[in-house]
Amino acid sequence: MGLFQEIEQRTDFQVGQDEVGNPKVAGMHLYLKINELIFNKFLQEYNQKIKDFSGKNTLFFSLDGSVKYISPAGKIYHSKFKENSTSYKILTLLIKNTGDGFVSFDEIAQKLKPPRQHSNDPSNERRARDAIKAIKKSLGYKGNDLFETNYGFKLNCNIQINK
Repeated sequence: MGLFQEIEQRTDFQVGQDEVGNPKVAGMHLYLKINELIFNKFLQEYNQKIKDFSGKNTLFFSLDGSVKYISPAGKIYHSKFKENSTSYKILTLLIKNTGDGFVSFDEIAQKLKPPRQHSNDPSNERRARDAIKAIKKSLGYKGNDLFETNYGFKLNCNIQINK
């Protein structure tokens, strides 16, 4: 038994006829009601997730590149990164090293393309900061509580990885 229950028998209908006698519109009426037990189970799971994540900043990362961030204020930011993009590679690096502390600027720079020949500041620190800034811009996020920095970067949030 699913979320919806059929409470009456379906009734067919047709409206009008064209010049050959075929109905112009045909279909059926369904009479459904929501199965309260199953609905309440879904509602309970939903409310538990709201309770678990409210007031906490959480990053939902999907292996297909979809990223959703819920700020401590409860606002949702999202973006999709291509799997071969620099942003995707940096996020996966930060996620893999979540419990290990900060990922150094040099480690992040290894995931980046080489600096341009006549770049104003080709240092690994500047390049890593610019890459993190690009991730935040793609998410549309301007706050400072997603990433923490101290001679490197780390994610400063709960992480939920989805397949």
